[in-house]
Amino acid sequence: MPAASDIHEHPTEHWLDDMDPPEFLIALAGRHIQEMMNSVLRGHGLKLVEWRILDCLAAQENLTIFDLAERAVVDRTVASRLVDRLADRALVEKVALKTDRRFAQVSLTAKGRDVLKLTNPDVHQARARLFADMSPDEAAQLSRALEKLSINAAHKYLR
Repeated sequence: MPAASDIHEHPTEHWLDDMDPPEFLIALAGRHIQEMMNSVLRGHGLKLVEWRILDCLAAQENLTIFDLAERAVVDRTVASRLVDRLADRALVEKVALKTDRRFAQVSLTAKGRDVLKLTNPDVHQARARLFADMSPDEAAQLSRALEKLSINAAHKYLR
């Protein structure tokens, strides 16, 4: 049985070995950002994932639950429950497709659009605080790096 100290030894030196595990740092940052945004949106009666659904619908009307789940980065069953909750609050409208009643188109209502407009100043202020210590170039580099990590995790690992 290997000694506990042998578990972290690698056969070759790699520059990644000299840094905290990036997957942990990304998860930690994600959790803190989600908590921060939920705190900001709580005053508007929303959670971040609900806000994201509304924001996706503001960008493109008449999305299916499947499309919303993809764009909001949630499971389809979660997206369906969120849409039902938002529809109960008259923030979105869900209409069954004529061609297949198992599927529905979801759109933003006027009330949903108004709520989204009310959240915008707080969301922008929270994002400004989040990126306060970064230059625009650093923020752009971070976005590009996260996009690459996402692509690598989704595609290259699965080969």
